[in-house]
Amino acid sequence: MRLTVIILIFNEERHLARCIASVEGLSTEIVVADCFSTDAASAIISCRGFGTAFW
Repeated sequence: MRLTVIILIFNEERHLARCIASVEGLSTEIVVADCFSTDAASAIISCRGFGTAFW
């Protein structure tokens, strides 16, 4: 069974790594949709190897 987790973020630099870690073992795919954050959230996404979708 496949499970895709979609995480919508806006300036969630402080919480993003913990949020991703909480679902990594449960899902087969993680999609992070960034609503044009102005903090370092997109850098965290990139260093974790996820692509970034902007909304």
